Amino acid sequence: MTRVNFYTVPGPTINTMNFACQLANQAIQQAKSVLLYCPETVAAEQMATTLWQWQRTSFLPHRVEARGPEKIRLCCDQDPGEDHGWLINLSAETPDWFARFEQVFELVYGESEFIAQKRQRYRFYKDRGYPLAYQDAGPR
Repeated sequence: MTRVNFYTVPGPTINTMNFACQLANQAIQQAKSVLLYCPETVAAEQMATTLWQWQRTSFLPHRVEARGPEKIRLCCDQDPGEDHGWLINLSAETPDWFARFEQVFELVYGESEFIAQKRQRYRFYKDRGYPLAYQDAGPR
């Protein structure tokens, strides 16, 4: 069964994008594929830029196409391609096909309306018996 992790990321959106890069890097280290689900094309483009510039001495190779050798894929539509490792959800909505993934990461950030939508997602998963975890991704 798909495991679902919620992370609260404080501060501006760039903090969330950097945290998504950190998670994507962890997925690669564990030989998992990762799909970064973005709310719209503009957000996907911003995420792509962040992946290229994430660290000074390296970048995280990624793709937008459904198929390719890169383990990280950006998506803002309803076609998950063949990905099934980790889903990092940057959108308020969770795609219908989330259960095909081993693990889902719901990133909670931004305005109160967006946070309220993520709380609804938490109840949705809980009511259906998905294993849930919650962590604050802020500075310690």
